[in-house]
Amino acid sequence: MGRTTSRRDIIPLTTPEALTVSKIWNLWLPKYIPESVYKALDNDNVTKFRMELLFAIAAPIPRCVQYIVGETRKYFHTLADSNNNMLEVIDSKALEVFYTQSYDDLEEKYYGIRKCTVLPKHARKILFEQDIPLDNDLTKMITNSFLINSLDFISDDTTLCPKTSILSLKIFTKDKPELYWRSIRVAIEKLEELFSEEPNKVKLGQYLEAAVRGLINARLYVLMQLAAEAKFQNKESLSVTISELLLLTDRSSIKGASRKLRSRLSHDFLVPPNKDTLDEVVLSDSYNTMKRFLSNANVAPGISGDILELKPVPDQECFDYGLLFSSGIDGKPFAVFIDAKSGRQRRSEFTDTKIVSETGLPISVDVNTNSFQGDFDLADLPKNGKQALHLLKIANTAKTLDPAKVKKGSMLEALQEDSYLYIYVNTTESASSFAVNDHVMQLGETDSKCLLSFLLDSYRLVRTASTRAQALDEKERNAEGNE
Repeated sequence: MGRTTSRRDIIPLTTPEALTVSKIWNLWLPKYIPESVYKALDNDNVTKFRMELLFAIAAPIPRCVQYIVGETRKYFHTLADSNNNMLEVIDSKALEVFYTQSYDDLEEKYYGIRKCTVLPKHARKILFEQDIPLDNDLTKMITNSFLINSLDFISDDTTLCPKTSILSLKIFTKDKPELYWRSIRVAIEKLEELFSEEPNKVKLGQYLEAAVRGLINARLYVLMQLAAEAKFQNKESLSVTISELLLLTDRSSIKGASRKLRSRLSHDFLVPPNKDTLDEVVLSDSYNTMKRFLSNANVAPGISGDILELKPVPDQECFDYGLLFSSGIDGKPFAVFIDAKSGRQRRSEFTDTKIVSETGLPISVDVNTNSFQGDFDLADLPKNGKQALHLLKIANTAKTLDPAKVKKGSMLEALQEDSYLYIYVNTTESASSFAVNDHVMQLGETDSKCLLSFLLDSYRLVRTASTRAQALDEKERNAEGNE
């Protein structure tokens, strides 16, 4: 160090935000497990893909990769016969062992993550993937591995989009009272619950539904917390759009969307200043008793402007999850219905760094192009739009009821006024984002996986860990080959 200002160039040494999965596989793993086992794994595409996805989850924290490799080494050391079918050897039980044991080691040695100060303003930027000025709290989050950002330049005006990982969140959110962190924790626990099931009992899409619900609720809860703080400080109220909740940054990606549908995606809904859980509207099965379903839907918010969560009968209704908003201008209700469709996660897919940055893992073929040409219709939707058609039927039935008996601000009013949106979240390979009419749209593969944010790789791992899912994939591929 000199006493004067040096004119020599200073070249920063920047570490990546995550290790490259292909390097973990090619350079790290083969040094710790028997050569014959490594070759068997490397030659089994499905098993290899499962392991790569597990490494992708751990890649942001290199020490956790070390723990997983160590657990893999111990696993094959104690395994009596390593010459079995690798798909049977590396089943969901084995993946669960690698994941849970590695997490326990990480939690014990990375206790600094739990001590980080993460204010609501930070949580908002993490959950919505928005830029924020670098401050001392963010710096400590990076130092303690709660955030995985890699900074190559630091100054008074440095900004960053704070990035985290599912493992960091699992450690941090343990026993956290904030509703937004609890929502994320529940989604993570759903992943672990599915890990503990037998592979052939995993219900396809089950985790996708939990992930979508957990992420959107968490985004709403952190905004509600900030709205409460703004009200206390006599500041401006907060608003949110459907696009923001879905992390849909480019509405033009929804091909064929009408002006009215695009307007609904970008419409501002006031966020209520509330620190409590969302009130629920519990709905009966509309397929069995439409009258009771619509009667349940005739419930208005207890407090004007509150957001209600719509709770359908699990696995039986035409949607998995819904929300009822109130317009900030006239208080009119607006309903959103979401149906999650678990898609194919094939090993032969190409890399899309927009979705999984620096993991080296593939996403799909031609995810940024449309599978269809020309106009879109219900036949282009999953199962020919059967679920959306039923929702349209519900709305048409609602219009036959006496408006005088419909409560203001209720879901029933939203249906009568055509103030609703039905969204398919479809992660299927090469699925497009498009709209059919003013009320129905699909988030295709790219947009739906962006919605999943830091939960994407864990969802994909659950999907590929399922032997039932793999059997369905094989059946579908064989059917395609015979056409």
